[in-house]
Amino acid sequence: MDKLDAMRMFVRVVESGSFSQAARDLNVSQPTVSKQLAALEARLGTQLVARNSRALAVTPAGQDYYEATVRILQDLDFVEERVLEGQSVPSGLVRVTLSPAFRPYRGRH
Repeated sequence: MDKLDAMRMFVRVVESGSFSQAARDLNVSQPTVSKQLAALEARLGTQLVARNSRALAVTPAGQDYYEATVRILQDLDFVEERVLEGQSVPSGLVRVTLSPAFRPYRGRH
């Protein structure tokens, strides 16, 4: 399980309030979302979302993990945007040669 994918999936589940909606949003199956969340909870050793047949509720540990995860994912997106912008901006030394007609006049006024 990729940690970032699992984190993004968890955030979608919390924000949508539904495994099915999160699956639709992420273009994956509902069992995939359920398995990823179960694996994440197993890795962390705690339940993040309390679920029953009608609803789900974020546990206190889940709320803490959600808030931290949102910040991490926002920071990651920000850094990636900065790096991509830096690659598209030209950098380096540019030398320009002008003919005498374009050089400023330095004589007396």
